Amino acid sequence: MKNFLKNIPQNYRINPAFQNDCKFFIGLPLVATLNLTLENSPFALSDALKYDKSIDSLITFLHPNADTDAFVSLLKEKNTLNTDAGTSLVSFGFKTGKVFINCDVSQRVFAKLIYPDDLIKLPVYGPDSAMFFDFNKMSANASAWNEIAMGLSYKINDNLQIGWRGKLLSGNACLSTNILDVTLGTGEDLWPVHSHIKMDVSAPFLTVAYDD
Repeated sequence: MKNFLKNIPQNYRINPAFQNDCKFFIGLPLVATLNLTLENSPFALSDALKYDKSIDSLITFLHPNADTDAFVSLLKEKNTLNTDAGTSLVSFGFKTGKVFINCDVSQRVFAKLIYPDDLIKLPVYGPDSAMFFDFNKMSANASAWNEIAMGLSYKINDNLQIGWRGKLLSGNACLSTNILDVTLGTGEDLWPVHSHIKMDVSAPFLTVAYDD
């Protein structure tokens, strides 16, 4: 990062004042920029996926050789899982003199899930023992939108550059839970379920029919 990704055309995404060495670039779907961010509050990937020397293989926390109780102890009453994903549908940039101009059309998705520890305990303990699972603390929010961005950078001298980048956002869909009252009991013969779910959804071409 010392040269601020100077040889990467998309370095202006880090700072709109940055300029790269190429005079022109173009990005197309599937071969252009793709970014994915995943955040989880209670545990790290190394907690859920470990190397087992006895079988010379990676195992998950659900494997018989794994210490599932130690993994479950990491969970809180409320845990969060956030994801932010985006891909560039088309992008281009060019340099003229001391000015670098760039433009992007991207698809972005953001989702946040708040889940209780019972959601993880279910696959760990549920199938083999009679237990009661409460998912009332769970909620979800998700949004998808198109992003059209345009930027401009100007090189004043070798030590100073200024830049600007503006964005126009156009929403595609969004989802938000209002009520999520779900409980589940497990047993050998019967799995009783109680559910009361209410959510707000906005999406094109979506029609929901219901009876009053």
